[in-house]
Amino acid sequence: MDCLTKFPFVPQQAGYTADFADGIVSSGMDGGPSFRRLDTTGNPLMVSASWVLACDDYDMFQGYVRNWMRSGGDPFLIDLVLEGMEATEYQATFVPGTIRLSSKNGNTIIVNAQLEVLPNFVSPCNDEWAARAMLDAVFGDDVCEAIDILGKVVNEDLVYVRE
Repeated sequence: MDCLTKFPFVPQQAGYTADFADGIVSSGMDGGPSFRRLDTTGNPLMVSASWVLACDDYDMFQGYVRNWMRSGGDPFLIDLVLEGMEATEYQATFVPGTIRLSSKNGNTIIVNAQLEVLPNFVSPCNDEWAARAMLDAVFGDDVCEAIDILGKVVNEDLVYVRE
């Protein structure tokens, strides 16, 4: 993500939706459940977004859009709330032909567009909440006890191994 332009306009949170691409291929089987397998990871998410802009912001927004068009659709960085509750920086690009001026009411302008967004949590090693979900699924109500045991093993028992 080096040298990517940061898109400074954050979409209205009540005005966007996301379709999460799971990368799972499913084939229906006669007389039984479907066969499923993981095909690819890191598939882009499709996000429909809305921006509520003042007139001056609209001019700057369109400037960013024109620069994006002139680049041939190069990706940019944008803050979105997708894979967690906090706004996080993602690499994205507009889906060509989807940027629309949807309304202008006085000094307020609403723009809609679709974004193709690369997920951040491709590696399971960097996904704290997926690890917590797995611990909860395996240990259930005993998860705190399991974490205490792991903490003892790592901080006390393995200390002599590391030295």
